[in-house]
Parts: sequence; C-alpha cells; structure tokens
Amino acid sequence: MTRFLMLSLLVVSGFTTNLTAAIVAPPAAAAQETIITRASLEAELGRKLTFRERIAVKTMARKQKRETRKARRSGYGYGNGLAIAGFVCGVLSLLGGGFILGVPAIVLSAIGLRKANREGRPHRGLAIAGLVCGIISVALTILVVALLITAFSFGS
Repeated sequence: MTRFLMLSLLVVSGFTTNLTAAIVAPPAAAAQETIITRASLEAELGRKLTFRERIAVKTMARKQKRETRKARRSGYGYGNGLAIAGFVCGVLSLLGGGFILGVPAIVLSAIGLRKANREGRPHRGLAIAGLVCGIISVALTILVVALLITAFSFGS
C-alpha cells in the first residue's frame, strides 16, 4: 500500500520513470534468499560437519524449500480454478446436464483434487464435491438410459 501511495505521489508530481521503477520493483538482492547448503557451511566453518549437523542442515533446507514454495503459491494466480470448474460442471450436470457435463466434472475435479493434495492448492472440498456430483450424474444418466432401453425393448 505504501508503494502505491509513493508511486502515485511521484507520478502526480512528475518525477521520472526511473524513480517510480525503483519504488515499484524491489531490489534483486532483497528478493533472493540464500539457501543453506552443506558445502557452504563446511567452507565457512573450515571443517567437515558431524552427522547431527548434516541432518540438521538437511532438515533446515527442506523446511526452507517448503516455505519458499508456500510463499510462491500464496501469491496471485495460485488458486485452484480446475476444482471450481469441476464443481460448477458437477452441479450443472445434476441439474440436467447429465453425461455431457458429468464427465468433464469428473476429470476437472480429479485434476483439481490432485493439485490440492500435492501442491497445497485451495478448494479441496469443492473438488471432492464436484467429483461426487459428476459421478452421481453419470451413474444416473447410465441408469436412465438402461431403463429406457429396457422399457422400449419389452414394450414392443
């Protein structure tokens, strides 16, 4: 918010674009994080790490990777649109879309559920609901078609 206010003040007062770019884009050194590695620690200490220290370094590196992945995912554009689309298709298939919307609901919800489980994306519940609605819709459609075929074959 403060960057936006400073940028708007600079634009209104007529400063150059170099100053506005410096405020909007953070410096490259601040954006990069240093990742702790075994080799860098051994070089810094001047000795080999003990077994416990190596395990601690591995644990810290895993935690650091997990946190950076989580921070990247929490930004804009890291939702789970496939889960939402699968849910919408599933509900519409129950309301009359039948087999035509049931199959895409199953496919989209399965992909959205996989992304939610593996990558920690949001809307896991919507993906499950879309999957269930799609399966029920496809099953009901197959059942209705089978009943209609049976009724027409025995009726004549």
